[in-house]
Amino acid sequence: MQGCDTLLMIGSSFPYTQFLPKLDQARAVQIDIDPHMIGLRYPNEVNLVGDARETLRRLLPKLHRKQDRAWREEIEKNVAR
Repeated sequence: MQGCDTLLMIGSSFPYTQFLPKLDQARAVQIDIDPHMIGLRYPNEVNLVGDARETLRRLLPKLHRKQDRAWREEIEKNVAR
């Protein structure tokens, strides 16, 4: 996650802050059913309070696939190793 440009946290406040991207490095979106958990660990550009399944169902049509897959491919290679 340290090299990402967009961080999407779903149903987690992700307490392992040492793995989060540097501040202002990534755009962040957090989805959580509990509004008290929003924004605890990282400054989010968008805070969405609601059920994860329903919120993602509404969000997916607004997302666009990036052509540059280098970051994802690097992550997949490291996970496989």
